[in-house]
Amino acid sequence: MAVAGLPEGSARSAPSAGVARRSQRQRRSQAEEALLQAATRLFARRGIDRTSLADISRDAGYSPRLITHHFGSKAALADRLLRRNLHEFLFVADASDGGNELDALVSAVDAYFVWMSGDEERARAYFVLCSSGLTEDAELRPVFVGIDATVRTGIQSIVRAGQRSATIRSDVDPEGVATALVGMLRGIGSQFLVNPDGVDLDAAHMVCKQFTWQTLAPRPAS
Repeated sequence: MAVAGLPEGSARSAPSAGVARRSQRQRRSQAEEALLQAATRLFARRGIDRTSLADISRDAGYSPRLITHHFGSKAALADRLLRRNLHEFLFVADASDGGNELDALVSAVDAYFVWMSGDEERARAYFVLCSSGLTEDAELRPVFVGIDATVRTGIQSIVRAGQRSATIRSDVDPEGVATALVGMLRGIGSQFLVNPDGVDLDAAHMVCKQFTWQTLAPRPAS
């Protein structure tokens, strides 16, 4: 059936504006995913300084201009990658949900080791990005400072909530717990990535869980 003002058959062939918008969003999403995967590969293999935005675009199969259009700068791309990886093992327990906060921290330790062992290339890229923020005037330092603060603040909130609900010892310092826990996990991750055959990740996982329990579990009343 013809539609007034359109040739026969054109009503069926003309895409709707909604379909076109969805298709555009899908193409954008696919391009961003390809660029993030290429960045992960190259950062893990070459490091930050030896990888340019143009290198990443070419590895993903796109023109160099596209990555600038999507991310703007290497710092913005690094921020996206860090947050993407963080989301996969971040301590997602909500300290205000009425659950057991000590269990939540132990589950976070589990999640970290699952993440570390699940994709070595992705973990390596994450640690490369983290180490790039160590120099005093590094472009990526503010990015990592902000993300690091988010992680430690989240742990502190869980510890404080656990102290209020008596699932975590009242005499431990939340800031100290956050710093020690993050340092322990990152230190093990760094050792594993430097020498995967020389580090027993499963054994380290169990010790980290024991350490968390023994350090934070409330002492029985005497």
